[in-house]
Amino acid sequence: MKRGRTKTDQQYLADILKLMSTQYDKKVKALKAASLKQTVLFRPIMADDDVEKWSPIQSHELKFAELGIRYDATTACSEIVDYRNERREKLREQERERSRLKEEEEQKRETMMMEQQRNHEQKLIRKESAVTAIPGIIHYQKVSYGAVMEHAQQQ
Repeated sequence: MKRGRTKTDQQYLADILKLMSTQYDKKVKALKAASLKQTVLFRPIMADDDVEKWSPIQSHELKFAELGIRYDATTACSEIVDYRNERREKLREQERERSRLKEEEEQKRETMMMEQQRNHEQKLIRKESAVTAIPGIIHYQKVSYGAVMEHAQQQ
């Protein structure tokens, strides 16, 4: 435990850690003592003829084939490495395809937005031209406060 001022929760934590470490030591020593007293178990080795070959359900076989799991054949380390590299290459290819599709989709969205904006601007122009064609309409102009002050100073 650290010296100096300590909070109550720090004291409790130190006590718990000390108790847990002593309990852990006691358990480890008891397990070691018990394992030394225990006799070694010998299990009979089954011959290859006695071993039943495991075979999955047909639906599982289809799923294994879909996922590329080879459960029925023994494989060498080099085959595992080759298979892993193939799988990684497939994943990279899929990722490239996804990114390409995302880019195409993004471009389509941008072109759609630009088209919508053009259509909106054209509609506004049509509305303005229709309004200006009506006689007796007063046109108001939007002016900023700064522009008004500059105009006043010039006069």
